[in-house]
Amino acid sequence: MVQSFAQVNGTVVIGGKQKGDDHATLEILSNNGTKGMMPPRATTAQITAMESGLTEDSKGLVIYDTDQNCLKTWLGTTWSQCNDRAEYTYVSGSIEGEFYEDTPVDGRNFIKIKINVTKPGLVCFGTYDFEALHDIMIISNPMYVKMTGEQELKLFLGGSPKTAGTEIILTDYYAFKDGELPDLARFNIDELKPKRIVEVPAEYTFVSAEAVGDYAIGVPVNSRNNYIKLKLNVTKTGLYDIGMPVIKSVQYDDYTDKDLLINTQGVFNETGEQEILLTVAGVNNNSNYKRQYPYIYNNYNVQIEDNKATIEVIGQVDINFNNFNAIDRALYKITDIGPVQGEYYWGVPLTGSNYMVATVNVTKPGTYNLGSIDVTNTSDDERNRFVERENFVKFRAMGTFHTVGMHKVLLQGSGITFKNILATDAQEFLILDIFDSRAIVDIMTELEEEGRADMLNVLVHFQEKPLKYKTAKCTFSATSIHGNYVKNSPLDSSHYIKVAVNITEPGLVHFTGQNNTSATNHVTFDSGLVYFDSVGTKEVILYGKGVFDGTNNNVDVYDVNNSVPLVDQYKILGFLETVSFTVN
Repeated sequence: MVQSFAQVNGTVVIGGKQKGDDHATLEILSNNGTKGMMPPRATTAQITAMESGLTEDSKGLVIYDTDQNCLKTWLGTTWSQCNDRAEYTYVSGSIEGEFYEDTPVDGRNFIKIKINVTKPGLVCFGTYDFEALHDIMIISNPMYVKMTGEQELKLFLGGSPKTAGTEIILTDYYAFKDGELPDLARFNIDELKPKRIVEVPAEYTFVSAEAVGDYAIGVPVNSRNNYIKLKLNVTKTGLYDIGMPVIKSVQYDDYTDKDLLINTQGVFNETGEQEILLTVAGVNNNSNYKRQYPYIYNNYNVQIEDNKATIEVIGQVDINFNNFNAIDRALYKITDIGPVQGEYYWGVPLTGSNYMVATVNVTKPGTYNLGSIDVTNTSDDERNRFVERENFVKFRAMGTFHTVGMHKVLLQGSGITFKNILATDAQEFLILDIFDSRAIVDIMTELEEEGRADMLNVLVHFQEKPLKYKTAKCTFSATSIHGNYVKNSPLDSSHYIKVAVNITEPGLVHFTGQNNTSATNHVTFDSGLVYFDSVGTKEVILYGKGVFDGTNNNVDVYDVNNSVPLVDQYKILGFLETVSFTVN
């Protein structure tokens, strides 16, 4: 051993061959190369009991913990911890920022908590449950707590609050046990300020952009750990929409749903230097692009000519991608899908109470990306391309396995599915690892060869809506359109359609409208879900978005809930009203 550490000496080999690997100091192997070295092993209690007999001189001693299935190293005064779930007690918390009615939250809205950590490890804080119409939640993503003692964490929020008094229940998804999630704390949005009406885009200049987090080829980015810190010098307050191009209906750089997407919207209320966070989504699957310099755009400054968009470039950001093996994929097998949790109703959005739990046997630690494919509502071709219908129900779980053995994974449900004319109460979902964008047949071959996650089918049973989710019966009585519509200018909250309806049976309504389904660049108006608990004449507001190209000023407004969806087709309009606006 001593000889092997001398720089002038080669690798010392015990058994098997005369020359070892050049990178090894000491190599121990069997004649046939199929056996490895087994370190000393003991239970957690036995390893803890050894501490009294160890000193600083014993630093570096390695023992395998048979209870926690990991190697522990003596650090001189204590043992290293396994990369497992953290152990902590919740101390306190508060909800921060100002909230505005039906207005998206931003980086200034978060929950600040203190926890007292007794064992470092993984946590995944998120929303335990929330009412479907409140539209506010904690953005949940795994994080690793490295130190013991009291620590303060920021948990960012997502969504647009609609009701004052909304209660947000904090939980830790990694503390899932015996079919239950812990109820750690509860926070209330006590005050909702009136909806902010901002009619003009902000004006600003680029200062700097920094990519935060680890980025690896083939690994989906994590919105908690991966973001872009953007500094701007704001010269005029107003709306901002910053990121990659969001105009999907015109030609621009060839981004796909598998590329990185960067976007953040909000309002600058003050001038001067401002720092905002740009969310990053997607995955870079191209190993030829290990370093990317994506442009950051001002999506409010768009000029459209000959079906092509010219968008103002604010600046660039440098993103360095590690090799794929830097954050390698886990090897595992799905052994069981536990009972599907929550209640499922046709036409009702899923909430935090809708999830399923997968049991997996991990043979190699690494990253995982478990998800569902809607077998009932997708074609064979769509399933082979991993198509996820935007508004259909889906289940998803992403994270990292740090140890081998059996693990429980919570797949959170989201989305909404309307009942179609061929639907049965049991909807079939295919659960699999969706890291790859290749066809399912290719994935199956790889799974068989490498022992990766196999696929399991699970049935989710849907019911008719209870009274609080019932679709209202109503008729249009009057419509009016508001705002100043300018060619090639984006719509904002001052552009809306006001619809007067006669409610004959209480329930939910959802109105939407579009000026031309075939136009290369169209505007849309949408009310979202609105609940009426009484009959009579009511008023519904449909807010506009998009960029108007000046080709069609007629908007077809229809009731989504009273339409009849068909398999693999758009909805047949239940009833229709057309309104027009004046172009300036």
